[in-house]
Amino acid sequence: MICTPSDERAYGKPVHDVLPVGVPPGWNMSRSHYVLGVARILAVVFGLRHVTKTRVGDESLRGVSGGEKKRVSLAEMLALRGLLGAWDNSTRGLDASTALEFVRALRIATDIGRLATILSIFQAGESLYEHFDKREQVCVLYKGRMAYFGRADQARQYFIDMGYEPADRQTSADFVVSVTDPHARTVRPGYEERVPRTPEEFAKCFLNSPAGEANRKDIEDYRALLAADPKRREVYRASVHAEHARRAPKRSVYTVSISMQAKAVMVRRVRIFRGNLAPLVVQIAVFWAQGIIMGTVFYNSPEATSAYFSRGGVLFFALLFSALSAMAEIPALFAQRPIVIKHYRAAMYHPFIEAAALTLVDVPVTFLIMSVFSVILYFLVDLQRTASQFFIFFLFIITMAITMKAWFRAVAAAFGSPAPAQTVAGILLLGLVLYTGYTLPKKSMIGALRWISYINPLRYGFEGIITNEFHTLNGLCSQLVPSGPGYEGVSLSNQ
Repeated sequence: MICTPSDERAYGKPVHDVLPVGVPPGWNMSRSHYVLGVARILAVVFGLRHVTKTRVGDESLRGVSGGEKKRVSLAEMLALRGLLGAWDNSTRGLDASTALEFVRALRIATDIGRLATILSIFQAGESLYEHFDKREQVCVLYKGRMAYFGRADQARQYFIDMGYEPADRQTSADFVVSVTDPHARTVRPGYEERVPRTPEEFAKCFLNSPAGEANRKDIEDYRALLAADPKRREVYRASVHAEHARRAPKRSVYTVSISMQAKAVMVRRVRIFRGNLAPLVVQIAVFWAQGIIMGTVFYNSPEATSAYFSRGGVLFFALLFSALSAMAEIPALFAQRPIVIKHYRAAMYHPFIEAAALTLVDVPVTFLIMSVFSVILYFLVDLQRTASQFFIFFLFIITMAITMKAWFRAVAAAFGSPAPAQTVAGILLLGLVLYTGYTLPKKSMIGALRWISYINPLRYGFEGIITNEFHTLNGLCSQLVPSGPGYEGVSLSNQ
């Protein structure tokens, strides 16, 4: 696993729900008890006990502080139980005491879990550097070349013997880094002509040094140990299989089954939704207002031929507005994409499970929003007032809303940034609206583009609600036929 300096997390969830604790094999306790216990330990280590029920938050949603968000990210990565962990400048944004507690936690986790931990720290203090004892290795890079790789407690003396002198009260970490900076390093008197100065010279000096020889010897000893014990591979495979849940594929990188992933992601998605209800309230208010506006414009449309076109316009608008509102899925998906990618790389769950969970959780939300919109619009316009026709109308509206959301989610998934995705989505929506069959009748469509209507979901939805509305409508003729100039002498009985 790798923890980058950037912080991507589900901002609507409480802190205690962000920690994806994995359960190791052979523990004589239930999964829920183990998860709760480890989450409490991580909360204590990172000082998060007082905010476990607080939402993480973001720029628009109030939550925990910036430093606490950083600690939540670190605790989340520790909860994954990765055997090889890379922590890239993970102490950035933390105060000195919290950074020290974090390194102590890594030290304990590495010792107890027998993990391999790679840590990159910016401006590490002496107390923090001392946690890397004689068993640990420190690597000093100079423009991509390895200037030193060996025991942490010997790095300072290595560069002193090379000919560089530390400044007064300079920490060990700052000193070993400063030797790679021509403006910050200080050469000891008498070593001006002997010290290495370029990256290549540093690398060559290390290869020829006792530290370099010891490093190569450690590598050869480890390879010989692996070659002498061929059973290690089988033992490792057995341990990997033991990590998997009962129904999880043994060759899969995921340690839990599809059903367990689906359950966890569904619960996560529901909690994210519950943690931020403001968008739902706004959507309900917008659809309520649109329903009233359009309903009052076509208020009590008469059952006459003069109102047929108006009724068709109302039905078309009902589909059009739901399709337009579905375009909001594109920026929402791009906002959560970094979180999904982060969890996918951590082998937490399949991305398609996140997409399915989002759709399933969104169905009742869409049902509620479209219920408000459909009831207001349907009865203000005075469409056919039978239970069957109203529910068929509502079924088509909600189906088209869910379909268009899936349509725009597919468009968003095909692009790497929001701008081209929204541009293409707007062009596609224009084509769908034009070839629905209302603004441009089928006979007037360009032959080369008529195929668009056959793959247009809005066309089938519009035909469905038009048929549902008009197949039982007995409209009064608003105008006698024939009439006009030349038909003045036609009697009423013949019209």
